[in-house]
Amino acid sequence: MDDDDAVQERKSCGGVLPSTLINYAIKTLGKALHQVGCKNALEAKPEIISKHAQQVIAQVQEAVMLRANEVQDDGSKLSVRACFHSDSTSIIRGIKKDPQLAAAIMTGGASADEVLRRCREVLQQFDRSSNVIRHHHYKMRKTSNGTESSAAQVWEETTGDRVQLEAYAAAAHMTGEQQWVRQGNDWCVERALEWLRHGGAQRAQLKEFRRRHYSEHGKAPDAEAEAALEQQLTPAGDGGRGDPLRTLDVGSCFNPFRRYPELEVTALDLCPADPSVFQCDFLQLQVGEAGTGIVAGPHEADELRGAASAGKLLSLEQASFDVITMSLVLSYIPHPLMRTQMVAKARALLKEPGMLCLVTPHSTDRAKGSEPASQLNEWQRAIEAVGFKQYRRSRLHSTHALAFSTQPAGPPLPPCRPKYLPTTKPSLGATTLLSSCPEAWSQQSLSTHTTRPAFQRVVQAQGTQND
Repeated sequence: MDDDDAVQERKSCGGVLPSTLINYAIKTLGKALHQVGCKNALEAKPEIISKHAQQVIAQVQEAVMLRANEVQDDGSKLSVRACFHSDSTSIIRGIKKDPQLAAAIMTGGASADEVLRRCREVLQQFDRSSNVIRHHHYKMRKTSNGTESSAAQVWEETTGDRVQLEAYAAAAHMTGEQQWVRQGNDWCVERALEWLRHGGAQRAQLKEFRRRHYSEHGKAPDAEAEAALEQQLTPAGDGGRGDPLRTLDVGSCFNPFRRYPELEVTALDLCPADPSVFQCDFLQLQVGEAGTGIVAGPHEADELRGAASAGKLLSLEQASFDVITMSLVLSYIPHPLMRTQMVAKARALLKEPGMLCLVTPHSTDRAKGSEPASQLNEWQRAIEAVGFKQYRRSRLHSTHALAFSTQPAGPPLPPCRPKYLPTTKPSLGATTLLSSCPEAWSQQSLSTHTTRPAFQRVVQAQGTQND
């Protein structure tokens, strides 16, 4: 068969691949290789990356042309464009999920056929993991009828099913290696350093001091008073720059935050996937008095699993952490009251100043663009009611990321201008939160930490109803 006959046969099977499609595939693959290389320290010059991308796409194109003559079970022939799009997309998606595949391409250590085969295997593994996670969450939502008692029963059954937990932990470990999850972790670390190491907490406290002074005296504080306050705030908010931030990672799975040298991480999870992670149900964790430190015991499942955890965590000292992270955790909890208890316990474990960082999927609140993120706004009001103030909120590629700073104990802040006053009618989220706080967050504790007059009135009103 001469060249003209080959071209004619390829046209009959879906057409010759246009140069625009090939160039787009090369450009997209090169961009993916560059992104993966930057995130995983795979150094390569742009021209080298482009050369490797061209070689891989050329091999894919050649293989697709050969497969175009294959007859399917239904008697049809494969479309050249469909085959090329499927293969090139699989390679691009696969290297994003497994950096080793990107390294194999950039070093020339594997052919396009080998890379494609491995990429498809990786994608199948991730699909299975995603199905495990989706099924697990669906089962919890379906079993719980929305009441606190049913949610507690579902949670008890979930935490007691060791086989199901281990399957979920394995799937979560694979998911946690994906770039969109690591992006959320990076965001949390950046906000924590910004607040606790780069002067964010001091600037916020200085701003509140100026506000109080102006409210009480009708004028701004003098330079001497501000300088004295700055000197006083330096050790509390920004001292010990060389010391890593004490961080508690709740729902850690495999301790992903240990790769950050700025953090000293204590990690816990229902079913640890790494020996450095404590086994612990955060809802059952005890908050000890000052000086008690970390109290842990042997985990009963370690003998069967080969010491897969650092032990069973029983208690943590109050006000002993600079940062607490909950990445893809709160949306896992089946009932708002249980989420409330977790946030309130996190507040008890945080120092002053401290930071709570949350990462939750887009499914938590699907508002886009200019639409109000109503569910996240409810979360904000509820979390702020137990001693936090929202510091930052960002919409990332696949998640929402929220950072909350601890509110210092002390008298309520002076009122703002009328148009900024909070409504006297509390939101459902705030009311639910206030009515579900543990004893540690009693009427007195809430009124001490919250700075919103409206929430104080809610607490007082609930106290009157209880009497």
